Amino acid sequence: MSTPLDLVEDLSLAAPESPGLGLLWLWAVPAALVIGLGVVLLLRRRREKLAAPVPPEKTALADLAMLQAEIDRLDAREFALHLSLILRVYIEGRFGLHAPSRSTEEFLAQAGSSPLLNAEQQAWVASFLTHCDLAKFALADLENQTKRDLHQDVSLFVRATTPTT
Repeated sequence: MSTPLDLVEDLSLAAPESPGLGLLWLWAVPAALVIGLGVVLLLRRRREKLAAPVPPEKTALADLAMLQAEIDRLDAREFALHLSLILRVYIEGRFGLHAPSRSTEEFLAQAGSSPLLNAEQQAWVASFLTHCDLAKFALADLENQTKRDLHQDVSLFVRATTPTT
């Protein structure tokens, strides 16, 4: 009669060995690392695409659309503040001129010495910002139709200066 120890030894001898298990790990670990790295790179590339900067004309046109819905509700000063800021932010994004952080006079001096805006564009911007300054600082009134016209002028300026691709 065999002892329990002999039985255990006999069963361990009967179990088939798994040949090549060590070789499988040699391939599985690097493959998992390569797949993981690929996933990380794809997610990073997707995040970069999602975080791509919005072109200034798209931002300006979206802001103009929101402002259009408020034209009749806003008083002349509020309207002029919003509309001139939309234009200034667009000019900064499109032409690299620091319009939002400067006074009208400072900005126009910079624009006048820059080849980025042509003479006609500079004259229009100067006239437009002066008109807005009257509403913002001298509290000049703007009729609703005048506000619509100014709004349309900015929209046309943005569309006319948007680069074609």
